[in-house]
Amino acid sequence: MDGRSPRFYDDPVTIEDTPPPPASADRVRVRRRTAAAIAAAVVTLGLLGAVLAASLHPAHLEWYRADGQALEVEVCRGSGEAVAWSRVTETGEQIVVDIELFTTMPPGLPRNAMATCDLVRLELDAAVDGRTVVTPEGTALRALP
Repeated sequence: MDGRSPRFYDDPVTIEDTPPPPASADRVRVRRRTAAAIAAAVVTLGLLGAVLAASLHPAHLEWYRADGQALEVEVCRGSGEAVAWSRVTETGEQIVVDIELFTTMPPGLPRNAMATCDLVRLELDAAVDGRTVVTPEGTALRALP
């Protein structure tokens, strides 16, 4: 021999004889793809949450009508708005009415040009019986007979 290793020069290696890459290389590739997919999902959910938060706003409430163990509250919606949720929280002295609207229009556009007023019915645990009906900000609502 002339100082060359017979392993590399005397024994030709074909493509079929080439060993596959180590399994750790596959794991690293899978982990990178998984991390990229998770990062993309987090960014997408964050953007979706920001858009949703910007699209919600409290409804303007002025009056209510008591009907036994229920309240009927007038909600005026602008064009492109819908009631997202309506909640009522009762204490001994107060009934807090929380109604949020969802808008599909971008901020800054007029929303009340084509207002539609609807009644939202909220079920109570007990009748109003002298309790004050307020918004989450503390504004008292007028009672209609």
